[in-house]
Amino acid sequence: MYDDKTSEVLYLIMRELLEQTKKAGNVSDGMINAIRQSVKRYKEFVEGDESFSEKGEVWYMMGQAYRQLADFKKAFTCFKKAAAMDCSEAFAMVGDAYHEGLGVVKNPTKARQWYRKGADMGEITAILKLADCYKRGIGCKVDYSKAMELYMHLAERTGRFWNRYADGIGIALYEIGNMYLNGLGMPADLKKATRYFKLAVKKGNLDAENVLNGEAFKNLKR
Repeated sequence: MYDDKTSEVLYLIMRELLEQTKKAGNVSDGMINAIRQSVKRYKEFVEGDESFSEKGEVWYMMGQAYRQLADFKKAFTCFKKAAAMDCSEAFAMVGDAYHEGLGVVKNPTKARQWYRKGADMGEITAILKLADCYKRGIGCKVDYSKAMELYMHLAERTGRFWNRYADGIGIALYEIGNMYLNGLGMPADLKKATRYFKLAVKKGNLDAENVLNGEAFKNLKR
């Protein structure tokens, strides 16, 4: 159907469309039609006989498209297929489906298990979601120590390579600040909370900026 070079170009075009629809938030009628057309193109890729190195990610993108169309059962099926092909982004999406009961029966334990699978692959969203499970007791007992360990694992990622993951690392730093602020699993420590909130702000985290502008930090030097 397509040679390798054409497949790669079409894949990049579809990936860009996916990013545009995710940023758009509210999807217009025109965008819905574009998403439906994309689903047809995704199906051509995944149902074709030729090999294609990014087929797992195409399943993932098709799952995202179905989520945009609010067809959660088909989205769940696509994410499962993507995960079976080791698309790291898909594991958190399967976990989300179990956590929120979208397209599948709600099951917090399975949600945590899928987040764990993604975290074991080093996928940042899955690591953050798994940490949240331990912090809030989703599918497991509350374990602040394990939550902090996962957040710290991300917070310690430094260097130019990790700049592309600034958003996720910023969330981890913000969550560490919150744990120190609220004394979750440790004595409350406003100075340490301030330190991590400031580090989160450097990563562009607006939630951390808002906290630092709050009443609790007025008397601390910024």
